[in-house]
Amino acid sequence: MRSQMGNQTIDHVSTGYSPESSKRKVVVAGYFGFGNTGDEAILRVTLAGLRRYLPDTEIVVVSGSPDGTAKAHSVRAVSHTDVSAIISEVETCDLIILGGGGLFHDYWGADASVVLTRAHSGVAYYAIFPLLATLLEKPLLLNAVGVGPLFSDLSKQYTRMAFEGSTSATVRDAESKELLVTMGVNEDHVIVTADPAFLLARSSDDRAKSILEAEGLSPGSSLLIGVALREWEIGVQTESWSIEVARALDRLIETFGATVLFLPFQNLEDDLTNDCRASMAVRQQMRRQEHAIVVQSESAPEDMAALLAQCQIVLGMRLHSIIFAANARVPVVALVYDPKVLNVMRQLRCEEFALDLGTMDADSLFGAVETVLKRRAAIITQLDIAVT
Repeated sequence: MRSQMGNQTIDHVSTGYSPESSKRKVVVAGYFGFGNTGDEAILRVTLAGLRRYLPDTEIVVVSGSPDGTAKAHSVRAVSHTDVSAIISEVETCDLIILGGGGLFHDYWGADASVVLTRAHSGVAYYAIFPLLATLLEKPLLLNAVGVGPLFSDLSKQYTRMAFEGSTSATVRDAESKELLVTMGVNEDHVIVTADPAFLLARSSDDRAKSILEAEGLSPGSSLLIGVALREWEIGVQTESWSIEVARALDRLIETFGATVLFLPFQNLEDDLTNDCRASMAVRQQMRRQEHAIVVQSESAPEDMAALLAQCQIVLGMRLHSIIFAANARVPVVALVYDPKVLNVMRQLRCEEFALDLGTMDADSLFGAVETVLKRRAAIITQLDIAVT
C-alpha cells in the first residue's frame, strides 16, 4: 500500500503551480478540525508532504476548529463556516487541495440552499471548493478522496462537478473510481491511490507503553484486543449490534484471558461522533467489563497508531483503526458499516474477516477473531505484502 501511495500525492500537488512564483500558497480543505483521529492523520501526512517537497509554501487549512488546527499542525487556519475568509484565501492561493478522506457521501442528504453559507455541510460544503476553483481559475487537486454511497441526484451532480472541475484527481480505492465512472466521469482523469494515513509514522513503543501503563495496563501481560467502535444506526439497530459485540468480547475474555482496549477515534458531543460513549455503552453490556478499558483521553494520530501496534488483534469499525493496525502488521477483524471499510479490507486481502454490521452476531464475530488468532502468523505475512 505504501508503494501504491509513493510520492504520487506530491506529484499531483505540484500540478498547476507557477515555478517562478516567489511565495506560493496552498489552501487545504477536508474534514479537518472535527476531532476525528483518522482525518487528522490524513492532514498530518498531507502537510508533511507539502513541507518536504514544496518548502517555503504558505499553508492555510479550512477547519472546524481553526485554533485547534493551528496549534496541532503549526499552520494558519480559517473556520469552515467563515465563507468570506474562505473566498479571500482561495482568491490569493496558488492551489486548492481537497481531501483526503471519505468526503463524497450523502447519508444525511444534500441541500443546495446552504452552499456558500455558514450552514453548509457534507457534499454541499465540499462542493464549494471546486466551485471556487472554477470561478477564480485556481488549480484543484482532489487528494485520495473516498466516494460513495451517493443516494440523491444532487449529490451525484455535485460530486461529478467536483471531479470534472479538478486539475487532478486521486481516489483512495478502486470502488470509488468505479462509481465515478458510472456517473459519467472520464476514467482517465481519476487515479487510484491509497489513503494517505498509510504513510503516518506512529509514536514510539515507549510512548505507547507509558499511555497503557497510565490506564492501568501492563503491556504484554495478556492478549490485548484493540476495539475501535463508533455509533451507527443507518440500516441497523445499535441495540442489536452492540449487544452482539459485547457478548463476543466476553467470550474472548473468558476463552483467551484477553484484555479489551477500547480506542475512541472521535469524541464530539453528538452521539454519532462520540466514540467514547459508544464504547462505554458496549462495555456496560459486558459481563466481564472489569477486563475492558475505555481510553478516554484524546490521543494524537501518532499515539493512536502506536497504541494499536501494541495489540495482538484489532476489532475495527473505524476505517483508520484498520489502516493503523495494518501498518503495524496487527491482524484485523472489521465491522462493515460503510463500503469504505470493506474496500480497505479488500486492499489488504483480508476481506474474509470483514463482517457486515447488520448480519454479524456474537458467534460469527468470536469465530472470526478465533480464526485470525490461529492464522495470525500467516496474516501478518499477508499484511506485510499488502502494505509494503
